[in-house]
Amino acid sequence: MRRLPVPACDLPEQLRWKHKQVADLVHRLGGFPPSVVAPVIPCPQPYGYRNRIMIRSQWNRPEQRLNLGFLRYDNRLVVDLESCAIAEPALNDQLRQVRAHPPPKADSRSCSASPLPTGNCPAIPFSRTTFTSSPNSSKPSGPDSRPPARATLLDAYCGIGFFALELAPAVESFLGVELDTAAIHAARRNAANRHITNGEFVVGRTEEQLADLLRRGDPARTTVLLDPPRTGCARPAIEALHEAAPAQILYVSCHPATLARDLKALCADQRFALDLVQPLDMFPKRSTSSASPTCVAAPPDKELFLRPQSR
Repeated sequence: MRRLPVPACDLPEQLRWKHKQVADLVHRLGGFPPSVVAPVIPCPQPYGYRNRIMIRSQWNRPEQRLNLGFLRYDNRLVVDLESCAIAEPALNDQLRQVRAHPPPKADSRSCSASPLPTGNCPAIPFSRTTFTSSPNSSKPSGPDSRPPARATLLDAYCGIGFFALELAPAVESFLGVELDTAAIHAARRNAANRHITNGEFVVGRTEEQLADLLRRGDPARTTVLLDPPRTGCARPAIEALHEAAPAQILYVSCHPATLARDLKALCADQRFALDLVQPLDMFPKRSTSSASPTCVAAPPDKELFLRPQSR
């Protein structure tokens, strides 16, 4: 796995490296000109932003004590640490508590921190010592990607409803689909807690449900929001979008390689036109490819990024 030399760089240099990574992938795998990738929008809080960290435990035989920390980048040894500069304060508080009362040598556990005051997030089992806090409703500074004057929002891979609920005031109605039943229950509770009543959440696989869901309304007045896992969109989902040709598509991705692949498939045969890829630096001071900028599509007029080609 290629690592970007960002930890030793200042923040502007990190953004240049991350922009190059996204632009190279969009060009090489998607066939789009690098100019379609806008400058990376920096994270407004480069420290203390992580709401989840994975802490490993490892017995230090020479010193006869337990190390708690992160794996070294070049081997499997755990580097002992007392705090993490990019973690939220609540997570560092928990780390100090665990250090004061260390687990047995082979113990693994998960802990939760600072719950979301107005939301619900289902419990997640972890196989190693993991600290997690419910996600805050963080909104990175940058283009406003609210659907403009569209009647319906279809939120595919909606999770606990973060995007659908944020965009609900901008649309007449919304529909979210997600495979994880626990996440759908949480999304419904979140909607109730926020008194949002102009939409619904359904359980199902996006690739199996998308075609039928698109037929519920007028595709010409529908915006589709895609936030798939790192593996990207399954082929049936791409085909359903080709067939229905919704007015707009917004694709949110944490994996530029699968984003580039899916953009190429969506724009095949000139079905859609790509306006802009807007990288967001969601993970400052991270160097691996998994910490690449989140890519949000939004054209300069602040609308969404994929639109049907004029015929």
